[in-house]
Amino acid sequence: MSRSDGQPVVEELATLIGLARSSGESNQGLVAHLSRLYQDLGWRLRRYPRDDQGRVTNLLAARSDRPTALFCVHTDTVPPGDPTLWTATGHRPRSAHVDGERVHGLGASDTLGSMAVLDVLSREGAWPDSVAILFSADEEIGALGAADTLRMGGIPDSVRLVVVCEPTNNLVVRGEKGYVPFDVVARRVLLQGRPGHVDEADVKVLLVVGQEAHSARPEQGRNALFEAADMEDVEALAAEVVVGVVCRGVRNMVPGLCAVSYATRDHLRPGGTHSAWDLKPLLAFLRRLKAISDDLSKVRDERFHPPQVTLNAGSIESVADEVVLACDLRPVPGLDHRAVLDRVLAEARSAFPGATLRFPHPPLPAVWTALPTALEAEVADRMDPFGKSAYTEAAVFAPAGFPTVIAGPGNLLVHRPNEYVDVDALVAAKDLYLRLASLAAGLPAAARPAPVAEPQP
Repeated sequence: MSRSDGQPVVEELATLIGLARSSGESNQGLVAHLSRLYQDLGWRLRRYPRDDQGRVTNLLAARSDRPTALFCVHTDTVPPGDPTLWTATGHRPRSAHVDGERVHGLGASDTLGSMAVLDVLSREGAWPDSVAILFSADEEIGALGAADTLRMGGIPDSVRLVVVCEPTNNLVVRGEKGYVPFDVVARRVLLQGRPGHVDEADVKVLLVVGQEAHSARPEQGRNALFEAADMEDVEALAAEVVVGVVCRGVRNMVPGLCAVSYATRDHLRPGGTHSAWDLKPLLAFLRRLKAISDDLSKVRDERFHPPQVTLNAGSIESVADEVVLACDLRPVPGLDHRAVLDRVLAEARSAFPGATLRFPHPPLPAVWTALPTALEAEVADRMDPFGKSAYTEAAVFAPAGFPTVIAGPGNLLVHRPNEYVDVDALVAAKDLYLRLASLAAGLPAAARPAPVAEPQP
């Protein structure tokens, strides 16, 4: 492959990296760019806003009123995190940098590389008329935009194949684990109005260092919260004045750092009051949560890699009188996630009377879709035998009866600094996407099997 083969896609990707924003932030800059592009090409456009202000919008672009292939690609990224860790982009996560045959930047692999491929194919007029593209919003926080668009009737009944554009190394994937996000909410962990004053100069910090990783692949990292719960040095601090426990990660990342701030009791000054964490029950619950995680790892489905069910605690923070532990569960098909949540709640209430679970969005089911025989035979050379361990918008479309595959350029080194995509993978994705679009046009309209999915709560 010559560098010029991928230059149009690289240039488009650099533009997209600069325009994309994190979930929940306005995506209007990116949507405006896409709207101009597809309007100039004569595609039909429909917008499905996620809020009354129109800050966050899903955009459906179609060449006809009866598309047979729908490509779904999300517009949002995860937060960039510490910019100093983005060494490949000069500490600017949203500024693309081409290094050899790789494009670095936030979202380069997940999933702006796929979007760049779709845009260039559209500019080149390469698509059959039966193609539509959904540019969805807020995928990284629960596939919310795709679910909204489907609920609002935005997905035509004529669609015979949905291609969810996610990094799969250009393999075709037909299933994924579920995703159940939840918060453990506890009160009376942060004890306020305790007698005595703690001078800031007397506060020390114990850092527990783990290794960040995507929560779908926890074996690639070390959870700093779980490590802290097992450390004797941290346990010993329960006898001192713990003024803060900080782990500012996100629920779908294995946290790499936990900081415990404390002062020894002999530094407590008379007069005034202070707030202190009741550390002992918190550490006990984290150990119990890790035990649940270890038990779940024995539940396996060999169609996935890794095959085990995973449970992650991604962050902890105090909000007013509450301490909130953000977690996620990734079940395989057939596992009743509600039983797992019942066990977590029972353990939480054992440590913190009155603890509750809170859900930022509904759970996404595990799915494994039986594809039409003709389609499976035609892409046998690109079929991945494993399902994805991370959720995608396939969890929205497959339960609705649409034959759904997941496919795209990029790798699994996402949700971390120095994310990248290979230029040759972008070029190869053009052929893969055109092939899938052509196959969709030949599928019978009746070939929509009911997929195996997790029951809804």
